Amino acid sequence: MKKIPLTVVVLTYNEQKNIEECLKSASFADEILIIDGGSKDETKSIAQNLGAKVLFHELNNDYASQRNFGIKNASNEWIFMLDADERITKELADEISSCVENNLDETYRVSRENH
Repeated sequence: MKKIPLTVVVLTYNEQKNIEECLKSASFADEILIIDGGSKDETKSIAQNLGAKVLFHELNNDYASQRNFGIKNASNEWIFMLDADERITKELADEISSCVENNLDETYRVSRENH
């Protein structure tokens, strides 16, 4: 799948067990931006090794501030917020790609499947 002009923003704090699969599922995006709240594990190095851009931003129990910081630092107009313990399915990646490539002015709610 070709890269599309989309930034996937992932907020992290000690997510080394989740981050690899998360980032691989978002690999169709032109940019993956990690906003890390000060992880003490290997989250940052795993993300960097997978090509993600990692920025530090103090969490301070303010997830809105983390997300806004991610939006402000995104390189692309199209932004998808993803949690480190979430995955983008191939079907969802195809739908996101279609939306971005056709520059659709729409808002989507993505259903989540919990296990």
